[in-house]
This record gives sequence, structure tokens and C-alpha cells, in this order.
Amino acid sequence: MPKPKPKEPSDTALLTIPETATELRVGDNTVYRMIARGDLTAVDISAPGARKSKTRVPRESIHAYLKRLTPAASTR
Repeated sequence: MPKPKPKEPSDTALLTIPETATELRVGDNTVYRMIARGDLTAVDISAPGARKSKTRVPRESIHAYLKRLTPAASTR
């Protein structure tokens, strides 16, 4: 039986920093700056007390950010 294909980043609800950077076509550091400015929401999914954080960006946060950047279509 063939192995199931891994999910594409577009199928996941939470994206890693590199996946988010790829989606937005920016660098990883830019994504971190966007999170620090509040442009994107991030969650840490690491276990309590873990030494390293596992930062993820909800896909909805990316959609909301892009929606804020896109001007509303004007009606004529």
C-alpha cells in the first residue's frame, strides 16, 4: 500500500515561519518582524517548559493581513 502524501502547506491551519515566508514571498526575519508589529498573529505550540518555542502562524491570520492590504473594490 502506498504511503499517504504529506499535506501541502496550503492544507494546514497552522504554518511554520518558513511556510509563512514562502506564502508571503518574504524572508523568515520579515515574518518575525510582522509578528512583533502585530501584523500577523502567532501561537507557540511547544509543550510547557520546553526549551525551544514552536511558533506557528494561523492561516486565517495571513488571510486577514492580506485582506487589510487589499483595497476594497469600488462599485460603479
